[in-house]
Amino acid sequence: MPASHAPPTAGLALPPKPQITKQFFRTTWRNKWLTDGAETIADMIAALREAADRLEAMQNDGVEAECSSAPDDYIFLETSDPAVAEKHGLELEQEEVFSGDDD
Repeated sequence: MPASHAPPTAGLALPPKPQITKQFFRTTWRNKWLTDGAETIADMIAALREAADRLEAMQNDGVEAECSSAPDDYIFLETSDPAVAEKHGLELEQEEVFSGDDD
């Protein structure tokens, strides 16, 4: 009887690839209502300046824009630094990613 040339694992299910939970902090920045309630151009300027100051402070602390979010009304702002997240009100998010090759 000839010996089989099949690998010893033939027919066996392979174990799932290990998962890694990626943790980061995120907030959704919305542009649509930035000047809501403004009654004058000066009110609009003040509201937009305040928003720009907040964004600049987050940028200076290393918060980054997640570029795959919708470009029209909102964008996700993210950091991996818990202290920065607490300072700017970003919330913990978790995402499962698979390690290894994608064969």
